[in-house]
Amino acid sequence: MRSADSALISVLEERVRAGPVIAHIPPITDGFRPAQVLLGSASDIDDDFLHDPFPAGQRVAGDILEWVVITHGAAGATAYGDGVSLRETAPRVPVKDSTGAGDVFAAGLAFALARGWEMQGALKTAVSWASASVRYYGTVLRRDCFSR
Repeated sequence: MRSADSALISVLEERVRAGPVIAHIPPITDGFRPAQVLLGSASDIDDDFLHDPFPAGQRVAGDILEWVVITHGAAGATAYGDGVSLRETAPRVPVKDSTGAGDVFAAGLAFALARGWEMQGALKTAVSWASASVRYYGTVLRRDCFSR
Protein backbone atom coordinates (compact mmCIF):
# COMPACT_ATOMS: atom_id res chain seq x y z
CA MET A 1 0.00 0.00 0.00
CA ARG A 2 1.45 3.31 -1.06
CA SER A 3 -1.24 5.93 -0.43
CA ALA A 4 -0.75 8.80 2.02
CA ASP A 5 -4.49 8.96 2.78
CA SER A 6 -4.89 8.74 6.56
CA ALA A 7 -8.39 7.28 6.06
CA LEU A 8 -6.67 4.03 5.11
CA ILE A 9 -5.25 3.53 8.62
CA SER A 10 -8.44 1.79 9.75
CA VAL A 11 -8.38 -0.42 6.64
CA LEU A 12 -4.81 -1.48 7.44
CA GLU A 13 -5.64 -2.09 11.10
CA GLU A 14 -8.38 -4.50 10.02
CA ARG A 15 -6.27 -6.11 7.29
CA VAL A 16 -3.28 -6.92 9.53
CA ARG A 17 -5.54 -9.14 11.62
CA ALA A 18 -6.36 -11.22 8.53
CA GLY A 19 -2.86 -11.62 7.08
CA PRO A 20 0.41 -9.92 6.26
CA VAL A 21 0.41 -6.32 5.10
CA ILE A 22 3.33 -4.75 3.23
CA ALA A 23 3.11 -0.96 3.40
CA HIS A 24 5.21 1.61 1.57
CA ILE A 25 7.24 4.28 3.33
CA PRO A 26 7.30 7.27 3.19
CA PRO A 27 5.13 8.72 4.62
CA ILE A 28 6.90 8.26 7.92
CA THR A 29 4.40 9.32 10.55
CA ASP A 30 3.97 7.68 13.95
CA GLY A 31 1.14 5.13 13.89
CA PHE A 32 0.38 5.77 10.21
CA ARG A 33 1.17 2.36 8.69
CA PRO A 34 -0.08 -0.66 10.69
CA ALA A 35 1.81 -3.42 8.86
CA GLN A 36 4.01 -6.45 9.36
CA VAL A 37 6.45 -5.22 6.68
CA LEU A 38 7.43 -1.67 5.75
CA LEU A 39 9.13 -1.18 2.38
CA GLY A 40 10.91 1.87 1.03
CA SER A 41 13.83 3.12 -1.02
CA ALA A 42 16.85 4.54 0.80
CA SER A 43 16.72 7.48 -1.62
CA ASP A 44 13.23 8.41 -0.33
CA ILE A 45 13.87 8.01 3.41
CA ASP A 46 15.58 10.46 5.76
CA ASP A 47 18.87 9.67 7.47
CA ASP A 48 17.33 9.57 10.97
CA PHE A 49 15.08 6.68 9.95
CA LEU A 50 17.89 4.89 8.10
CA HIS A 51 20.20 5.14 11.13
CA ASP A 52 18.11 2.58 13.06
CA PRO A 53 15.34 1.32 10.75
CA PHE A 54 13.57 -1.27 12.90
CA PRO A 55 12.79 0.94 15.93
CA ALA A 56 11.93 3.79 13.56
CA GLY A 57 9.63 1.43 11.69
CA GLN A 58 7.94 0.34 14.91
CA ARG A 59 6.94 3.94 15.54
CA VAL A 60 5.27 3.96 12.11
CA ALA A 61 3.78 0.44 12.04
CA GLY A 62 3.38 -0.44 15.70
CA ASP A 63 4.33 -3.58 17.60
CA ILE A 64 3.09 -5.89 14.83
CA LEU A 65 6.05 -4.88 12.66
CA GLU A 66 8.29 -7.81 11.73
CA TRP A 67 10.54 -6.29 9.05
CA VAL A 68 11.64 -2.99 7.52
CA VAL A 69 12.93 -3.56 3.99
CA ILE A 70 15.08 -0.84 2.43
CA THR A 71 16.08 -0.98 -1.24
CA HIS A 72 19.39 0.46 -2.41
CA GLY A 73 18.95 0.47 -6.19
CA ALA A 74 21.70 -1.40 -8.01
CA ALA A 75 23.30 -2.32 -4.65
CA GLY A 76 20.39 -4.58 -3.61
CA ALA A 77 18.32 -4.44 -0.44
CA THR A 78 18.45 -4.92 3.32
CA ALA A 79 15.75 -6.26 5.64
CA TYR A 80 15.86 -5.17 9.28
CA GLY A 81 14.12 -7.23 11.94
CA ASP A 82 14.25 -7.08 15.71
CA GLY A 83 18.00 -7.41 16.35
CA VAL A 84 18.81 -8.83 12.91
CA SER A 85 19.58 -7.52 9.43
CA LEU A 86 19.65 -9.47 6.19
CA ARG A 87 21.42 -8.17 3.08
CA GLU A 88 20.89 -9.27 -0.51
CA THR A 89 23.31 -7.87 -3.07
CA ALA A 90 22.01 -7.33 -6.58
CA PRO A 91 23.85 -9.04 -9.43
CA ARG A 92 25.59 -6.83 -11.96
CA VAL A 93 23.37 -6.71 -15.02
CA PRO A 94 23.24 -4.52 -18.12
CA VAL A 95 20.60 -1.86 -17.47
CA LYS A 96 18.25 -0.89 -20.29
CA ASP A 97 15.36 0.63 -18.30
CA SER A 98 15.00 0.96 -14.53
CA THR A 99 11.41 2.24 -14.72
CA GLY A 100 9.26 0.20 -12.37
CA ALA A 101 12.11 -1.78 -10.79
CA GLY A 102 10.95 -0.81 -7.30
CA ASP A 103 7.44 -2.00 -8.07
CA VAL A 104 8.81 -5.28 -9.44
CA PHE A 105 10.86 -5.62 -6.24
CA ALA A 106 7.68 -5.12 -4.17
CA ALA A 107 5.86 -7.72 -6.27
CA GLY A 108 8.65 -10.26 -5.76
CA LEU A 109 8.68 -9.62 -2.03
CA ALA A 110 4.88 -9.95 -1.77
CA PHE A 111 4.92 -13.10 -3.94
CA ALA A 112 7.44 -14.83 -1.69
CA LEU A 113 5.99 -13.71 1.64
CA ALA A 114 2.46 -14.71 0.56
CA ARG A 115 3.82 -18.21 0.02
CA GLY A 116 5.15 -18.30 3.56
CA TRP A 117 8.83 -17.99 2.67
CA GLU A 118 11.30 -16.70 5.24
CA MET A 119 12.55 -13.14 4.72
CA GLN A 120 15.97 -14.19 3.38
CA GLY A 121 14.34 -16.12 0.53
CA ALA A 122 11.79 -13.37 -0.06
CA LEU A 123 14.54 -10.75 -0.22
CA LYS A 124 16.52 -12.86 -2.68
CA THR A 125 13.44 -13.28 -4.89
CA ALA A 126 12.62 -9.56 -4.81
CA VAL A 127 16.18 -8.53 -5.71
CA SER A 128 16.29 -11.16 -8.44
CA TRP A 129 13.03 -9.99 -10.00
CA ALA A 130 14.00 -6.30 -9.85
CA SER A 131 17.42 -7.06 -11.33
CA ALA A 132 15.81 -9.02 -14.16
CA SER A 133 13.35 -6.20 -14.86
CA VAL A 134 16.02 -3.58 -15.59
CA ARG A 135 17.50 -5.71 -18.36
CA TYR A 136 14.49 -5.00 -20.61
CA TYR A 137 12.49 -2.02 -21.80
CA GLY A 138 9.14 -1.70 -20.08
CA THR A 139 7.88 -2.90 -16.73
CA VAL A 140 6.66 -6.43 -17.46
CA LEU A 141 9.02 -9.32 -16.77
CA ARG A 142 9.49 -11.79 -19.60
CA ARG A 143 8.44 -15.38 -18.99
CA ASP A 144 12.07 -16.62 -18.96
CA CYS A 145 12.79 -14.46 -15.88
CA PHE A 146 10.59 -16.72 -13.76
CA SER A 147 12.47 -19.93 -14.55
CA ARG A 148 15.67 -18.76 -12.85
